[in-house]
Amino acid sequence: MMVRLAILSLALVAVWLTPVSAQDEALSEADEARVEALAETIRCIVCKNQSIAESDAGLAKDLVRLVEERVAAGDSDEEVQSYLVDRYGEFILLKPKFSIQNIALWFLPAVILLLATFGALAFIRSKGVAATPVPLTDEEQAELARRLGHPPKD
Repeated sequence: MMVRLAILSLALVAVWLTPVSAQDEALSEADEARVEALAETIRCIVCKNQSIAESDAGLAKDLVRLVEERVAAGDSDEEVQSYLVDRYGEFILLKPKFSIQNIALWFLPAVILLLATFGALAFIRSKGVAATPVPLTDEEQAELARRLGHPPKD
């Protein structure tokens, strides 16, 4: 009786572990490399500035498994990214693609920097031109000479 129970237990454990090992073996080395490369381009929604490959968050691990499933299903890199963008929005990509919808994200920082530079230059130039030296009065010249130790002018 004990032997049968032990064999039945081992058979159940083997059946329970088989799908996990079959899934791991389903991806070739090339597919694993693709999954790793894709995981480097996808933002962790929890961590914000990390890829799902770098993140230890549970959601990031789930997204890596999702990428593995999509690659195993035969999706191309673009199809996997499109699937994730459709599901989570373009924020999911660490390097969003250039499009009309996000043109401000690409050019607004440069425009702000240029405007700030021109504004600062205009401010400096306006202060430099308007700031003409005012001559000292006779009393101020006498006080300056006294403080510097020069004899007063007559």
